[in-house]
Amino acid sequence: MTTPQTNAHTARTMYRRFTENDVEGVVRLLDEDYELVDMATGESIRGHDGFRDWMRRSRAGLPDAVAEVMALHQDGDVVVAEVRNHGTHTGTLTMPDGTVYPATGRRLDVRGCEVLRFRAGRIVTCTVYYDALSMAHQLGF
Repeated sequence: MTTPQTNAHTARTMYRRFTENDVEGVVRLLDEDYELVDMATGESIRGHDGFRDWMRRSRAGLPDAVAEVMALHQDGDVVVAEVRNHGTHTGTLTMPDGTVYPATGRRLDVRGCEVLRFRAGRIVTCTVYYDALSMAHQLGF
């Protein structure tokens, strides 16, 4: 049986491994039915391979990306993370619709919330909320 404290620890571990660009380390924390939903773009990522592809695309555009946990709130199998994502846009950023943004060299600093749902100690869904307009403005788009 998992506890909220265990789920919160798993969430913190996931963000640390993301920052370290440890893709397989993150995958080990994900349920086989994992789904990431990006509310700003409408993108839905499914499964371990879908996550690997999403991570590859994310890191291509922002190779120094950092996911900094500002606060965690938990209730049973749900953890809500207030996250500050920041990095430098030094590579090509490919959006879910295929739009490609060449490197700008600009810094990006966006805060948002992510709702993580757990099943048997693994992350089964991650619903991401952030201000996409602020992100686009910071990158000059």
